[in-house]
Amino acid sequence: MATYQELFDLRQDSDLQNKMTTAIAVKCKAVIDGVGTNGQKDWARVAIINPDASQYIWFVLEANKNSSVAAIQSATDTAVQNNVNNAIDDIIGDLV
Repeated sequence: MATYQELFDLRQDSDLQNKMTTAIAVKCKAVIDGVGTNGQKDWARVAIINPDASQYIWFVLEANKNSSVAAIQSATDTAVQNNVNNAIDDIIGDLV
């Protein structure tokens, strides 16, 4: 289990940020191409221009607080994508 200090330090991990930024762009494209409200599609069109991991990293780190630092850092692309998808879905919700 990662300590709060370790979770705080992970927010600056460039590899994790790079994975999350890519996952955000993938989620944006999925929202734009898929079924979503106009508000969700508007969010995705803006977010894909500058996919910023810092907006979602706290949500993802908190969701994985029971994991070790090593497990968080070695997360697969699929795991990162699922975490980012959940973060975005919970944060932007049902924008109308």
